[in-house]
Order: sequence, then structure tokens, then C-alpha cells
Amino acid sequence: MPNIDLLLISHDHYDHLDYPTVIALKDKVGQVITGLGVGADFEGWGYPRSKVHEADWFESLPVGPGLTVSVMPARHFSGHTFARDKTLWAAYLLPTSQRKIFLSGDSGYGPHFADIGRKYGPLDWAALDTGRYDPRWANVHMNPEQAAQAAMDLRTKALTPSHIGRFSLAPHDWNDPFVRISKASVNRSYSLWTPIIGRPIYFDGRTQKFDAWWEKVR
Repeated sequence: MPNIDLLLISHDHYDHLDYPTVIALKDKVGQVITGLGVGADFEGWGYPRSKVHEADWFESLPVGPGLTVSVMPARHFSGHTFARDKTLWAAYLLPTSQRKIFLSGDSGYGPHFADIGRKYGPLDWAALDTGRYDPRWANVHMNPEQAAQAAMDLRTKALTPSHIGRFSLAPHDWNDPFVRISKASVNRSYSLWTPIIGRPIYFDGRTQKFDAWWEKVR
């Protein structure tokens, strides 16, 4: 990994806050932003207090020239078996003079997407929780059709599905989210950006083409 200017942590579940990964990245990370309470883990793992910044929903943190990170609400939960909801889960909005970027973290569908879209939209790009759905988790994760609607609510120009394609975390097939979000995105007002893992995406207006790579992987 290259040096990381800003590490955003949505919540403290193991697939989002992994101890060996956080330790391995420590010397590469410039600043960390988390929801309330999660910073204690970083400080306990040896990150300097000056690097770690916590914030509540709707709070904004200036992190550099021309860049402010705003912590936004999400519909999820935090903690593990013996300690639930002691820390805050969050989404992030990164507005600059050039563009607005939104990261949903883990979130079920809800009116908060339309609220954010009305107040801060239109957005240039949104990465939305799309790939760990099941009726048992209907309130804390979105299915692809809900993610498509959330993208419309946010008034984003481009959507990339997230929480998708790397690990098998739910009963559905690993590529089912890609198939469904592709269908749900037909004739929508946003562009669907689906880079294969490791491919960069660009926000400078260049032409980008994303093929259905998940159909070729076995």
C-alpha cells in the first residue's frame, strides 16, 4: 500500500476494523477519522493521539487545505457479542471546491439518504453498501435495489457498490450483488462504476469503461 493521507473507519466490526491490518498500516497513515469511541482502539494499538480524530454525526473536521470531512448518519450497529453499541457507526461526506464524495459505510436503507441528498447534493460519487443482504439483516444492510434507490435519493452522478466482491459474508452468491445492481441501475440518472478490485477510478472527467468482470471470474 502507498502512504495513506486519511484513513476513514466506519465502525468497529471485524471486517472494517481489523487489528493486524491496522497495525501493518500504522506507519503509512497520516490521519484517522472515526465515529465516537472508536479512537480508543487506535490509541490502544499505538497510534499517536494527535493522528486520531473522533466525531459525532453531522460534525465536520478540517483535515487539510480545502478538505473537510463531515460525519454522516448510517443505519447499522457496532460492537461484538459482549459489548454492543458502545461506539458510533458512521458514513462520510468529503466536500471540496471541486467535487463531493460520499461513503455510506455499512447501512440499511432509510430516509437519511434523502435527507443528505436534499441538504448536500448533488454528489459526484457515492460508494454504497450493496453486498451483504439477507432478510435477517434488512435493517442494517441494503440489497442492490435499495442501494440503487439510495443513489437516487443522494442525487449522485456516479455509484460504486461497496461491501462487495472480496469476501463471502452472506448466503447469496458472491457475484449476485453485481448482477442485481447492474439491472437496478438501468435507465437511472447516475453512472454505475464497477472497477475490479485494485483498479483505480478517476474524478477528472476522463472517459472510463467498466466491463462486467464478475461474469468472467470463476
